[in-house]
Formats: sequence, structure tokens, C-alpha cells
Amino acid sequence: MGDNIKQLLARSRTVLKGASLELQLRNPYARKLGQVNNMLHWLDCCDTSLSYCEREYQNVAKYVLNATNKPVQIIEYRSCAEGIEHPTFIIVNKSDYANELEAFITLYSHQLEHSEEWYLKDINPDNIEAYLDNTLYPYLREFEYKLLDESNVLADTAWYSEQALDRILNSRKEFESSDYRSGLYENGQRLEVDDDYLFPVEGRFCQGLSLRSDWNDVEMFYETTQEYVLFVWWTGA
Repeated sequence: MGDNIKQLLARSRTVLKGASLELQLRNPYARKLGQVNNMLHWLDCCDTSLSYCEREYQNVAKYVLNATNKPVQIIEYRSCAEGIEHPTFIIVNKSDYANELEAFITLYSHQLEHSEEWYLKDINPDNIEAYLDNTLYPYLREFEYKLLDESNVLADTAWYSEQALDRILNSRKEFESSDYRSGLYENGQRLEVDDDYLFPVEGRFCQGLSLRSDWNDVEMFYETTQEYVLFVWWTGA
């Protein structure tokens, strides 16, 4: 893609995002808001599509190698209940990222580290190509990259996390021992929570993508005005 076209697309994206935020403040139910957000998705989906990730192979490698230098918040709802399991939010601040692709690759690199139990610090320039070809891209090729609206994202993430939190709070009442496995964890550290615990994601919803939507495996990537978020839930039930 030529530099002039990239610049035009970047300016168009900036204008449309400004219009979207303004419409959300004035009338969040306006039909024009949906039209603007659809145009935004048309522009932005290239930043998280498989074909774009493949074209940006060198940048993806750079983002993976730099992932350990980026602050990431991992919130786990460990319910220890079959069928509920533990939904997980992986969250980064938008101000720390140059673009959506960098945030997406960083978030998913941390998700793979978290779920596969190996370490990002072990990836280096000598083995990055093998990591991309054998680990990261096979996952990216499984995703559906399907547009999600605000109601889809908020309803699904709330449903999974609230079920898990209810189970966690009930388990606390049943088991007084502080070392019981059930709990809410932030970056591996157990948090003390109650019924008034606040949802971990900040900012107004901008756009979202479904990556996986199976009955036992849900993954979605979405953006708010302040953060990029990867939500993951699965069950072996």
C-alpha cells in the first residue's frame, strides 16, 4: 500500500473516530452512529485480519519481540467450577501502542504465554521465525474476525464474568482458608473482592471482533476509548 493511501486512510480513521465519539455523546442510538462505526470497521479490520497480519510479517515479529516490554494487565476469574471455568481479560492501555495491530499481537502473545505455559522472554531474533510459523500464525488462521457490536461484547463478557464471580464469592463463604484455589487474580496475584467489585475494563466501547465463538471456546478482541482488550473463555465440560 502506497504511503499516500496510508496517510489518507489514517486521516479518514481519525475523522470517523471523532464523529463516532461525538455521536455516542449526543445520541448513542442514532442510525448514523451505526453507519459511521461500520465505515470505521471497514477501515480498521485490515489491522486485525489474517491477510494483514501476514503482509505485516516483519512488524508482527517486532511486536512479539517487544511484548515483554509492554505493561499488561491479566484479570482471571478462577471459579474452579466445571462449565464456568475462568474467563480472562487481558488489557493494555491504548497510549502505549502505536496502532491496533501492535496491541493485538502483544495481547495474543501474552495469551499464548499464559495458556501454553512457556515464556515470551525465551523468544529471540534467532527463533522468532519458528515461533511465528509454528505457534502464532496457526492460531491466527483459526480465527473468524467477525464484527461485534457493543451489545454483543458487553453482554457476553458480563455473562461469563458475573457467573464466575458469583461462584468465587460463594466459594469464599464455604471455604474460609486463604489458600483455596478459587478467586480473582490480577497478574497471578489473588485479589480481595466483594459483591461491589467493578468490571475491569475502562472507557467507552469503540469496536470489537469475534475471534472464536464455539460453544466451549470464546475469544474476542475489542477496543474502548482507553484500552485494547482480549477476552478469553473456554471450558472442557
